[in-house]
Amino acid sequence: PKNNETAFQTEGDLVLFAHELFDNLKDIRGALRLLSDVITRFYHFQDILFVHKQSSGSYVIMYHWGEHNTDQFYRHPLSPNGEPDWEKLLYSDDETEYVVLTEDDFAGENISEAKSMVSFRVEDTKAIGYCVLVDRREKRDWQAEMPTLLKIGDFVVKRYFAQMEKQRQEEEAEYKSKYDH
Repeated sequence: PKNNETAFQTEGDLVLFAHELFDNLKDIRGALRLLSDVITRFYHFQDILFVHKQSSGSYVIMYHWGEHNTDQFYRHPLSPNGEPDWEKLLYSDDETEYVVLTEDDFAGENISEAKSMVSFRVEDTKAIGYCVLVDRREKRDWQAEMPTLLKIGDFVVKRYFAQMEKQRQEEEAEYKSKYDH
């Protein structure tokens, strides 16, 4: 992709940056913020969401980065009038690696001015997550970007899940040390 907004010249540079960033930063939300800013500038789209599918079947936005910064936009980045129908919007086909949706597919969904989006699933042994990338300016097919975005998304979501599991284990150990004698 042609890019004048970041210091990265190639997608390989971007993948290397993602790995180095997460290997060297302890603050995972800070790393997500910086990486999301770089990725959206490199590929010229506006939003990244990391969504966790909980064991109950409900969906929770783990992290959202977007150009817009209003409270309403942040609470409901895809659907300002309430929760979107995640089952319709998220990747669910085992035969392809990702799903691309355009504004034509959003009819009746009230998706905040999105022209196109792509989502893909990332799984590890204990959790299922999704990366959702949204372009609010251009209807695109996302084909050229996907090999790199799949690599980065898989790495980032698995690292996030690992961090959350580590935090859960630390909290459990602290609780046991205080209350189990």
